[in-house]
Amino acid sequence: MNLEEENILLAKENVSIALEVYRLGASTILQLRDAQQSLENAYNRLIAARFNAKLAETELLRLKGDLVK
Repeated sequence: MNLEEENILLAKENVSIALEVYRLGASTILQLRDAQQSLENAYNRLIAARFNAKLAETELLRLKGDLVK
């Protein structure tokens, strides 16, 4: 999860740079949108990683017999 959180920070920085380059007229809207899509993908991967970690935690509790007490 730490890696995905770091990826989000990098993707946010990439969007900021892409937005500034777009404002300067040195790139296209498609390049900006690509950076935004990368940020969205990073968030989706983080959500998936958190979800999978919670699933694994729940499964461990179930196997220990601590899930229903």
